[in-house]
Amino acid sequence: DTFATGDFTNVTAAQDIVITEGVPGDLSLGTVNLNAPAEFEFKTVGSTVNSTKSPLASDLQFATPVTVMSNVISFAVIQQSTVATTINISGVKLRPTQGTPLPSGPLTVTGTAGAAGTAATITTVPGAPTKLAFTVQPPLTAVAGQEFTDFNVTVQDQFGNTITGATDSILVQA
Repeated sequence: DTFATGDFTNVTAAQDIVITEGVPGDLSLGTVNLNAPAEFEFKTVGSTVNSTKSPLASDLQFATPVTVMSNVISFAVIQQSTVATTINISGVKLRPTQGTPLPSGPLTVTGTAGAAGTAATITTVPGAPTKLAFTVQPPLTAVAGQEFTDFNVTVQDQFGNTITGATDSILVQA
């Protein structure tokens, strides 16, 4: 419900991002970049992004700390593995840079270490209900004793995104 002009207070951290080597040494010396989808940005201030490896005995090494910029999270592989290794990246927070329409897009992996692809598809959901809106307007005039023609009222967030599944009662009186 807060995009780029808000803060990250109500932004939930993304699920862990997992990069798995198919065979030892799949990740070569170089960088691994996690790229935010268009119309999203990573939390950079006060961000704690952690990277861990499994198995812990793996000789894969990466430089710390992880670098977090508004559109990319990056880390350097400084030693290749001799055992297939999985890297978990946790604590990633991102938010949309616009309120409507609700953006979505791929979180991609690029870089010079050999990792590439789509790590996740990021979607947004409407924020907290803040207003009612007519999506089909009621008639401009009413005649006593006659029913209104059909009209629709929706519950929306502050940006005008419809909140589907809202179950609040609405009483319309003439």
